[in-house]
Amino acid sequence: MHAERWLVRLFQAILSLEEMPARCAVIPEANELGFITRHLLCGTGKGIYRIIFHIREDERHVRVLRIWHASRDAIIAEDVAD
Repeated sequence: MHAERWLVRLFQAILSLEEMPARCAVIPEANELGFITRHLLCGTGKGIYRIIFHIREDERHVRVLRIWHASRDAIIAEDVAD
């Protein structure tokens, strides 16, 4: 049941990006990636994940690029390539 609750919370966090996604911080790796990339932190304690996303203004939606454990190394361009 713990995994199910975690997944529900993760999806709730992602769905919250529908309203004001620009409230989330631009990530330090954005310069290397070459476009404005933001993240929303989800979880508590040692279980914090970064929902890394890009706001597509022209299409008026958010594109989730990765869900990355916060303890991992910085994200690089290859990690978010199509």
